Amino acid sequence: MKFSNKAFTLAEIVIALAVVGIVAVLATFNANKDTDEATKIALLRSTYNILDAAYKQASLGSDDISTILGDMKDYLQISKNCGTGIGCFQNDVILKSPALANTSNIHPSLTSNSKLDSVTADVAYKLILKNGASILVSKTNKYVYVDVNGPKKGNSVTGDDVFYFVADAEKGLYPYGYDCTFSKTAPGCPYQGEYCTAWAILMGNMDYLRCPEKLSWTDKSKTTCNQ
Repeated sequence: MKFSNKAFTLAEIVIALAVVGIVAVLATFNANKDTDEATKIALLRSTYNILDAAYKQASLGSDDISTILGDMKDYLQISKNCGTGIGCFQNDVILKSPALANTSNIHPSLTSNSKLDSVTADVAYKLILKNGASILVSKTNKYVYVDVNGPKKGNSVTGDDVFYFVADAEKGLYPYGYDCTFSKTAPGCPYQGEYCTAWAILMGNMDYLRCPEKLSWTDKSKTTCNQ
């Protein structure tokens, strides 16, 4: 009886180990990527809960939105108060959507950029919360910018780690972008990143950064890239 030699050669073993190594690296990369995104969404949601609770507390003493936003500070746990000065956001990081890297996608109304750390016009105050998130509050324009990563890390890009909330007499403090349009022909997510705030909170993903053409607010079968 003859037995065939089925032992692996050294070359085959090296190739197999290389393939396993590549798969492991890719798996680790994807896991870290998913964890990072999930962490940012968790921070966004928790920061929204903090701000919303403070807004509701402040609203018990006034019906004026500007007054409520100003008094909201008294109900926040603050790590650092920058007033209207610098130090609570990354130094003059230009806010823009990742989609704007391709200038052909820029809508005519989106040609200007904001620099949160140095901006002073209409700013009521800038803070870093105890959870590490940076916030900028405007009493005049009635909005709140949030950088969930704070001033020390992250991209400081709208729709990625910088988000936008609006104060309204009927809605309270709400995430910007309800019923936003996924189109470059009109201001909307992801081409104007702050419009993505509501999507990130409600849908729990940032797939607008990867496949905006596949997503829909009205079609519940189109809320992720994988559907």
